[in-house]
Amino acid sequence: MEAPEQPDAEFDLHLNNGRLLEHFHEGNLTYRTEGIRGETPDTFVEVSPELAAERGVQSGTWVHPRRDTAEFACVLW
Repeated sequence: MEAPEQPDAEFDLHLNNGRLLEHFHEGNLTYRTEGIRGETPDTFVEVSPELAAERGVQSGTWVHPRRDTAEFACVLW
């Protein structure tokens, strides 16, 4: 099945939202638990070192992935 939104000239990356071992259902309940929240306190995105260098970002930088219908803030790992 093909994703409904494909990369294009303006939005040139395909992002995949993965699951975190520490959090159930995007953290809706588990982010309320201090010990678990301490393991992964922020939303993050992982990219290859090559892509980070190409885009001029480094680990720890806050980035704003977006699409024409959505935007969010997360830290780059």
